[in-house]
Amino acid sequence: MNELTDKLKKIGFTEYESKIYIALLGMPPVNGNEIANLSSVPGPKVYGSLQNMVDKGVVSVVYEEGFTKPKAKYVATPYEQLLEAHFMTVTQDIDHLKSEFKKIEESRPKSILKQDLYQIVDYDLTFKTIKDLINTSQKSIYLCCWKVHEKIIRVDLESAFERGVNIVVLLFDEDKDQTQAQWRQFFHLHADVVDERHKHEINIVVDEESVIISQLEIGNVFTVVSENIALIKTTINYIRHDIYVNRVLTDFHEEAKGKYGLKLQDLLNI
Repeated sequence: MNELTDKLKKIGFTEYESKIYIALLGMPPVNGNEIANLSSVPGPKVYGSLQNMVDKGVVSVVYEEGFTKPKAKYVATPYEQLLEAHFMTVTQDIDHLKSEFKKIEESRPKSILKQDLYQIVDYDLTFKTIKDLINTSQKSIYLCCWKVHEKIIRVDLESAFERGVNIVVLLFDEDKDQTQAQWRQFFHLHADVVDERHKHEINIVVDEESVIISQLEIGNVFTVVSENIALIKTTINYIRHDIYVNRVLTDFHEEAKGKYGLKLQDLLNI
């Protein structure tokens, strides 16, 4: 019995209403006193509960002839009708919630959904991910890396360039070999402290929609892949500013050495 009352309470019945409905189920019309005896609901609580149940449509009133006035008796709404009505109400509510939740979800800014970030700790998988991004690029690629990295993805860069993708590359190596590329390519000024800071580094932004930031020391790989707009913008600006600075230092190298020392130590040691 307790299980049934608990279930009825889940669909809107009170404790007393649950007991009264179960007591009335399958019974001929009975009066309030009889209901109190059948349900074990206290007499003073029976009529208030019955009125609420009549209002809900789960109990009906039947009037019989009395000596002075008609006597009210009560009968339970058939359980099939009760459950069907509840099922229809719940189904309509669920359908409404689905519709409204979908509208809310679709109204959210798409940028909120582009916050996924995951880590790769495998050297080959990092380059596969970089290659996959390059091969799906449509607009732009910003890349900074070492020549050893650039050689691994050069064919992919060439294919992207042939598709019309705008490519900007900063290589951390000195341009001793006068490396030629079809795209805009720049070289980092050589200094021991700079080489150490950028050691194993490769960063790439594709179509300003995806970014990969990586430290690629074999056996100790840390790579982050993300569509987070803050990481994308920061990485693009990092690459651009590094290019700006190195172009100025290359074009005004003697002046820079005169200002900051032969190894630019006064500029680099911060």
